[in-house]
Amino acid sequence: MATEYYLGKGKLQVADRDANGAPGALTDVGEVPLISIEVTKDYAENFATSGEENVQDAHVPTKRTVKASITLKEATAKNLELILHGKKTANAGGSVTNQAFPSGILAGETHRLPGFAGVASSVVITDSAGSPATLVEGTNYTVDADYGDVKFILVTGFTQPFKAAFTNAASTRVAILSKRASNKFLRFKGINIGNNSGKKKMLAELYDCSLMPAKKVDLKGDEHATYELEIVLLADSTKAESEELGRYGNVLLLD
Repeated sequence: MATEYYLGKGKLQVADRDANGAPGALTDVGEVPLISIEVTKDYAENFATSGEENVQDAHVPTKRTVKASITLKEATAKNLELILHGKKTANAGGSVTNQAFPSGILAGETHRLPGFAGVASSVVITDSAGSPATLVEGTNYTVDADYGDVKFILVTGFTQPFKAAFTNAASTRVAILSKRASNKFLRFKGINIGNNSGKKKMLAELYDCSLMPAKKVDLKGDEHATYELEIVLLADSTKAESEELGRYGNVLLLD
């Protein structure tokens, strides 16, 4: 009889669930180095005490829990929505005018470019005099247009607050913990390469997954960041009890 070891590779897809529990459009989340499922059952036990020694005569399942964890590596906007429990917003960009800096700016201070929402271009800074004076870039200030901050160099002789006009390029924003993440349908398109007989295809589907935000989000480091998400699998209320399909998910062996 051939051995059936398991060494899994493959792709993970995520979809929103509709009101009937069916998955919508499937999104490939990219490189996923780890996917695991942990199944736990709790039992009630009884020991009969009528004899010389207590004898266990019952071991009855009372609670079942299914958890999973996935590790993502690609920081796409769609993945960041899962990682941060945030909302993705596409900013079209465009011109902004009369964006006021705080009053009382001193020479040498660096301030965020007010209204910044994308790589800035055509930055013009004026003061608040009746006939506004225009500050000279390189003399009165320098600007980091990519990240949207301004360092003021010479500010005497001007009426504050300073005001900025510029154009934002298009960008994408993902807020942090700005919304409750809806439960997801997870689909793993896997291959088992653990046997000498060659790879075999398998498909795992997890029906009703409550994803928690990433435990840790690295913004700087010497290695590629990874994002570990813990998942609680819920019994899918849209599915009847079935030994064939189950209410949590199933694994389909395709070869």
